[in-house]
Amino acid sequence: MTDRKTTQESYWDNRLENAFNHAGTGMLAYGPFFNWWVYQICKIRFKQEVGKLPVNLKNGTFLDVGCGTGFYLRQWQSLGAGNLVGLDISKSAITRLAHSYPGWQLIHADIGACDNPLPPDHFHAVSAMAVFFHIVDDYRLEMALQNINRSLKKEGYLILSDNFLHRERSGWGVYHTSRALTEYGQFLQKAGFTVIHRAPMFVLAGDPVDSRGRLLYWHWRLITWCASRSNLVGGLIGGIIFPLDLLLTAILKEGPTTEIMICQKR
Repeated sequence: MTDRKTTQESYWDNRLENAFNHAGTGMLAYGPFFNWWVYQICKIRFKQEVGKLPVNLKNGTFLDVGCGTGFYLRQWQSLGAGNLVGLDISKSAITRLAHSYPGWQLIHADIGACDNPLPPDHFHAVSAMAVFFHIVDDYRLEMALQNINRSLKKEGYLILSDNFLHRERSGWGVYHTSRALTEYGQFLQKAGFTVIHRAPMFVLAGDPVDSRGRLLYWHWRLITWCASRSNLVGGLIGGIIFPLDLLLTAILKEGPTTEIMICQKR
């Protein structure tokens, strides 16, 4: 477990030291301009879903797991959340955020570790956006979910995003795996959560790993090929996809790529 934690920590330290921006926490190969548009979609979708939750934002306490550059902490803040806590495995990220946002409580820790420092029954809601598919070890994912559940108040909320495949899992090496929706349900149930909602995070702005459609496959290959060769072209493509994705996420109940899920502590 220590070796895996060290590997993950070093990976994210190096990655965020070299790219402390949307590309560093997003799809690095496709540049900051394309990723900026993807994050604009994520910002809107996150606020839409979190805004529906019956929580007292002003007086509540909220945690963002895998806070990285602070993107989702800023979204909590813009929604009116009063007390914010960020946690990340990267010491480099925590150090930089602490300098920029001295009012936030920031924790350098591994959410999947047995010795997690989160206080029990403390948070009204926890976000973990595009985090858990980077925890490739199932034991560490179970520990992460248990740690989060323990830290939530009774009937508190977990907001997460992942790919939730309708087939067997797939993965790429030691830094990414996409789990099946049925597997996720089992992990969440075991950790003490009930899934109450799931919806597309975006449709065209992510790898369609949960679709076998050739049109979506070649759409993604074409736009990423272009985006990886020019930041300006990537920004242009992202700007075209942005309104289309907002329309599609408002219509579709299932998506071919990343989805947002709302869970509640039992």
